[in-house]
Amino acid sequence: MVLICLISGILLWQKILEQPPEKASYVPGEVIVGFRKVSCTSTEALQLIEKYGGEIKDTMPQINAVVAKVPVGKEREFIEKISKEDIVKYAEFNYLFSASR
Repeated sequence: MVLICLISGILLWQKILEQPPEKASYVPGEVIVGFRKVSCTSTEALQLIEKYGGEIKDTMPQINAVVAKVPVGKEREFIEKISKEDIVKYAEFNYLFSASR
């Protein structure tokens, strides 16, 4: 059962990644930012998000990431800029997806 769920999850994720960001659904004005070398709850992480015009909407300490609120329509620009920072492991759209049969 677990193996079936894992395989289904992988296939679903591959389908999402194959879609260009312009066609994939994501939450407007939200970006997921994962960190390395610093905690997602640190002052340094907060200051970095603010440096690029965002604010922290939610933290996910389990994966050392935050949901950043950014101006709608500026998500791609935010991702491109913040991704260049040394403490950022990844930055990506907050994609929406659902399981389907």
